[in-house]
Amino acid sequence: MKRRPDLFSRLLSYFLICMAIPILVLMVSYLTGSNANLVKSLQEQASYTVSQNSAELTRLIERLRHDAYEIAKNPVTIDTLNGRKADSKELSDLLFKTIAGDASDAQVHVLDSTATTRLSTGEFPEEYDLRTFQARLDPRSPLNMVHSLPQSSSLLTVVGRPTDGSNPIICTIVRRVYDDKGVNCGYVIVELLGSALGKFLFPESILNEELLYDKSVPYYLNLKQPQLNGDPASVSDLRQLSQGKLNYRTDQSVVVSTPLLGTSLFLVGLVNITPYQKNIRHLLAIVVVAILLGTALSVVLALVFSRSISHPIQDLMQAMMEVEKGNLQSPQLSSDIKEFRQMEASFKQMVAQIVHLLALTKEEEAKVIEAERKALESQMKPHFLFNTLNTIKALARIHNEEEIYQISLKLGKLLRSTVDNQDSLCTVRESMEMVDSYLTIQNIRFGDRLHVEEHMDEA
Repeated sequence: MKRRPDLFSRLLSYFLICMAIPILVLMVSYLTGSNANLVKSLQEQASYTVSQNSAELTRLIERLRHDAYEIAKNPVTIDTLNGRKADSKELSDLLFKTIAGDASDAQVHVLDSTATTRLSTGEFPEEYDLRTFQARLDPRSPLNMVHSLPQSSSLLTVVGRPTDGSNPIICTIVRRVYDDKGVNCGYVIVELLGSALGKFLFPESILNEELLYDKSVPYYLNLKQPQLNGDPASVSDLRQLSQGKLNYRTDQSVVVSTPLLGTSLFLVGLVNITPYQKNIRHLLAIVVVAILLGTALSVVLALVFSRSISHPIQDLMQAMMEVEKGNLQSPQLSSDIKEFRQMEASFKQMVAQIVHLLALTKEEEAKVIEAERKALESQMKPHFLFNTLNTIKALARIHNEEEIYQISLKLGKLLRSTVDNQDSLCTVRESMEMVDSYLTIQNIRFGDRLHVEEHMDEA
């Protein structure tokens, strides 16, 4: 016979099901889509932040490019660099005046094609001194790279001279200066410093790193750590960037890129997804612990609830077994649960009804026995009487006592007609026979004092 689960097992299974369903849904959601949803969410947040920072950086670079254009086209610059003006003070004033609004965030250098005249809003860098052999032959020098562009174009690159790191150079703008005859007489160099980026580029954001990537070189510069720069192909997280992919995901990072309009530069943001994955794994561990604690709690609750329910049921079953054995005394049942109290009251009422019905049954049985006894007595009396009358008739016949014989005979007929005739109706003949028996007895008793006449139609 198949064993049915008890109340504790049922309650435990119900608790576990109610607890496990939402947790399993959460775990399935995590296992099927949490990683993809995490990456998508991080990409969206990083893309928004990079787009905002890119717009601000583009406006700043465009303003500095315009400053470089204004300086290169100014007659004071042209006249000073081609030697028409020996005094460079006016050009120096022009430089400071042009970048007055960005003096703390940028510096301007101006030099002629022979590096005889060199002016700067700061300290003129040796890397731009064309009198040195290295400056003239270095292919990555901005002064050499600008010659690959059309005459009217300016160079914008992140490949610049090294700095001490206190206020690094973010990007360099180079524009050639031409005189009236179209001869290149010098250069205007505008360098954007890292201090400018602190105003908008590094608020509290989701980005772990931000890079300026020059697609034309290719070359990258880490804006948070400028000492980290070079070919992106040499960095695992940036290798796909050098292959033309601008938005992608690696094992440890999410990379998003936004172009700086009108330039070959891209602002690249990197988000390290490892901490987020650790948080999700930590959350999963919490869920597992919650399952274990929930299981333990379910066992305790199932045990408590099953006992609170099973004890009244067991008491009721024990009382039923006592009734089954014949013990009909009023059972002592008391439960704190309303429904069980109703069941106990119904059971007590049922036992009381059984006791009452048993009492009625015993009373009816006694009545039946009494009736049977009386019926037997009623059957025994006529039989005894008939036997007695027959004995008297026999004795009267033996002793020739005619009158005694007739009385016994007629009395027997009367008694037999009374006992045998159970119908309320009888024939006239039967009635007349009974009358005749009665009158015969009375005639013997009273003798000549009784005179009887019968008149009956024979029809």
